[in-house]
Amino acid sequence: MKKAFVLLGSYNDDGYTKKALNLFMDKAKKDYEFEVFNAFKTPVKPCIGCKNCEKNSFCIYDDFEHIDNALKTSDLLIVATPVYNLSFPAPLKAVFDRMQIYFNDRFTRNIKPPISKHKKSVLILTCGSDEKTASNIITTQLNMIFTIINATLTNTLILSHTDNNPDINTLIPKIDLILKDL
Repeated sequence: MKKAFVLLGSYNDDGYTKKALNLFMDKAKKDYEFEVFNAFKTPVKPCIGCKNCEKNSFCIYDDFEHIDNALKTSDLLIVATPVYNLSFPAPLKAVFDRMQIYFNDRFTRNIKPPISKHKKSVLILTCGSDEKTASNIITTQLNMIFTIINATLTNTLILSHTDNNPDINTLIPKIDLILKDL
């Protein structure tokens, strides 16, 4: 069975992001074994710019090792997050900032790619309005990060207007299409 690693950026276990993720995982469970890392429930320390990873392929903090291993071994990466101020929630942003170790592996130590196993990825995004700017900002950020970690953003699943309580089941046809691509 293939391994999927989920970076979840939502604290709310009953919110739209978690519901959309659960719907996706339920539809994909015959092909993937899921491991979910909730950035709110198990936060990592933010990058402090100490420059240790310019000299070494590891961070001075040891709270990223599990994420590092999951990124290196998974077949699929899923980022599931609500939009906060046109971007990621701070705990999830801290996870992405800690990926500076891979940037330095690639550009300082010339390790290309820093993560050898390529993976497809899916963005599950929820937002209160229909703000397209947030989606563009987030996908731009992810595409830059994914070039460093040897991942390709293959699909985006967006549930907008969550302030108006949309029916989560409207995502099912979109999920079915995404799963055909994976």
